Amino acid sequence: MKRDHVLKRLKAIGLEVEIPPVATFYIWLNLENLPDPINNGLTFFEELLKEKTIVIPGIFFDVNPAHRRNLFNSPCHHFVRLSFGPPLEDLDKGRRSSITRSTLSNRRCIGIDAMERVLRKANKKGSHVFGHSYKKSIKDRAGLAVHV
Repeated sequence: MKRDHVLKRLKAIGLEVEIPPVATFYIWLNLENLPDPINNGLTFFEELLKEKTIVIPGIFFDVNPAHRRNLFNSPCHHFVRLSFGPPLEDLDKGRRSSITRSTLSNRRCIGIDAMERVLRKANKKGSHVFGHSYKKSIKDRAGLAVHV
């Protein structure tokens, strides 16, 4: 039930899940079709934290033990992992008022409403309002070494 609800909500806001989960309560969401820079897991994560909502950037799951590849060339760079384990209300709302810095790591609330706000902001204000150092480091390969 929760899985179907989350998949339906994500699709309604333009975030299509390529491979729906079958035996887990996680969704692996590809962000490649979003505007730059929110099309990468780190910036999407950063923008959702501002909304007091959490997703896990895909690069955190990249198996790269020898560090031969920088994070921005990771095959997981354009993904985030979402959990639909929390209560349904938390999945939709993200419980903005109840998530604090101390409880953020304990409450993996995806907050689809927060994702919708970030996407609306991108459509309304443009992508220049997003990102921190990630956007700069991707565009400036020479400066990438400073960030990696």
